[in-house]
Amino acid sequence: MDTNWLVLGGAEVVNTARVQAYTLGGCGGGASVGCACPGLDQAIEGVDFAGYVDPETDQAPWIDPAVPESAEFLGVVGLESTGLGKGTGTRTPTELAVGGANIGNLRHSHREVTYKVTLVASSEAGLSYGAAWLASQLEGEDDCWGTSACLFAWCPTGEEEGDRAVRHLYDVGLLEGPDQIQIRRAGGAWYQETDFTLAAGNPWLYTDPYVRLGPADGRRSVVRVPAGGLTAVCENEGPCRTDPDCPPPPLPPLPPQPVDPCWPMTGFQAQRTVFSIPPGGVAMAYDTVPVVRVMTGDSPLRRLSVRFYNNPTGSDCDRFLDRCLACGEANIAYLPAGSQLTLDGRRQRTILDCSGGRGLALSEPVPFGPNGGLFSWPVISCANGLCIEVLWERAGASEHVRVEIDMVARQAVM
Repeated sequence: MDTNWLVLGGAEVVNTARVQAYTLGGCGGGASVGCACPGLDQAIEGVDFAGYVDPETDQAPWIDPAVPESAEFLGVVGLESTGLGKGTGTRTPTELAVGGANIGNLRHSHREVTYKVTLVASSEAGLSYGAAWLASQLEGEDDCWGTSACLFAWCPTGEEEGDRAVRHLYDVGLLEGPDQIQIRRAGGAWYQETDFTLAAGNPWLYTDPYVRLGPADGRRSVVRVPAGGLTAVCENEGPCRTDPDCPPPPLPPLPPQPVDPCWPMTGFQAQRTVFSIPPGGVAMAYDTVPVVRVMTGDSPLRRLSVRFYNNPTGSDCDRFLDRCLACGEANIAYLPAGSQLTLDGRRQRTILDCSGGRGLALSEPVPFGPNGGLFSWPVISCANGLCIEVLWERAGASEHVRVEIDMVARQAVM
């Protein structure tokens, strides 16, 4: 894993390439911090990047015009990290009276990642400022859900490889530190070795989307959704040992489950958009989670359904209309005009932005599953081809409804 770049909540915290450019003597010089990860600056800044000059010229993230010594701080170098290569899966076996144990379900606990870094400055005042700035960046906002983090899985050699190497962590916050280990002066620069530990409530590491689907990729049609098709019970074959003439006794009734109070009980004409990912287009080595965005346009949107179907043979996706075959389904009864809905399978959150994507008015609508019942987030673990169906009631809907879907791979370790 690479430790030379770390971004928290969109703010750069560690960037070894930046410090290499700012230290006296440059890469390989007397006061250099080394030449680790060549090409890191291009991977971060892009192919047209001309190179770092100095903190003030580049308007480095820590520059504060009201604090002159901020220009004397040169940045943070990543030395090492632990926790990203450790799996978080655990089981709690239950011992059986007859011997052995029921191993129980596998669950994933939170992830803890410890970083060891070096702060570099051209003066002692700059080093003091940098230590305070780093602490401020790590603490972030007081939010129980934390923020996001970006890092590289390996040392990228340029912009294109950087896109493949980037990994995202979610629900991240400071767990311990930052703790000063030692301060030293050498070659005209000041150095402070520091460590800190981050906790990620969401333990998986996510790639950038490896499949991006937009309006131009979908095939639209108008279909009639029958009343019976909405509430039909999907038939599941029972165990082969069951005698049809002597059925087993019924199970005790389950507690009532919340249902969508607006679930449609009558048929309606629906606008249907189908997206197809051919066999081999879905990652097999990792789990995949979808991120779905729906923009309603200038009218409200009703009876929205998003369904995922395994399609390993590459069949025509138009034949998928039986929701009993879906391996994942989300239903939202109503979206207001000018809004943007995001079903984010990475953070397992549903966000409705009523300001049209500007982030000014956010709420969290509750998605429902099949028949308006309980919803579970789809995780695609064994499909190598997919059909994705998006339906909404055609009456009263805008002609400018826009649907975008990203497929994101998630890893248990890096």
